[in-house]
Amino acid sequence: MDEIACCVGRLIMPEIWNGVRWAAVKDCGLVDLLSSGSPIPLPEIEDFPRIGYLAREDVAAQITASEALLEKADDNETCSLLEEFLEWLDAAKKENLDVLFFYG
Repeated sequence: MDEIACCVGRLIMPEIWNGVRWAAVKDCGLVDLLSSGSPIPLPEIEDFPRIGYLAREDVAAQITASEALLEKADDNETCSLLEEFLEWLDAAKKENLDVLFFYG
């Protein structure tokens, strides 16, 4: 997945998302996004069972939705995760890039 991302964009390594539990993904409202699949057909990848893709034209709407979730978040973990997620989205918006996520 890293190589695919680097071919058409750049890789942003997570600071606090590494090893995050699936419940935190749910708390951040990202289950649907991380279940959306790859933008290109791929064989099953056991290391990355969850792949999510966000087209550049959808980034602004996801920023708005995630900012609303951040305002309602009531625990530090969810706030920190959403803040980092928003940083990724802001970078994608500024650079006019799609976003590819994977969760293993």
